[in-house]
Amino acid sequence: MIHLHVRDADGQGLLDASAYRAAIAKIREAVGDRPVIRITSESLGHYTPAEQQAVILQTHPEAISLALRELAPGEADEKALAAFLSQLKEMRVWPQFLLYSPDDAARLGGK
Repeated sequence: MIHLHVRDADGQGLLDASAYRAAIAKIREAVGDRPVIRITSESLGHYTPAEQQAVILQTHPEAISLALRELAPGEADEKALAAFLSQLKEMRVWPQFLLYSPDDAARLGGK
């Protein structure tokens, strides 16, 4: 598995579907189809949940790292996250959840 971040000209994290697709194509050209490529939606507060979701849907990666606290910062966001996760399941995109605290783990576990 390859965990992929793309960056802008200044080295800052970038969520851009075109940049991800180009990077994935280059990796595939170099190593073929065997490794799973997992992109990240982690944005450190620079992108909204909707912007993060749009990039993921436009990129259609094999796997994705999702920061729970960014995609669903509060309970009110959980319904939208559930709908998004259903879309990922239909697309056969494998999620990995980034949890930064025991509270994140408890939220993901439904407690």
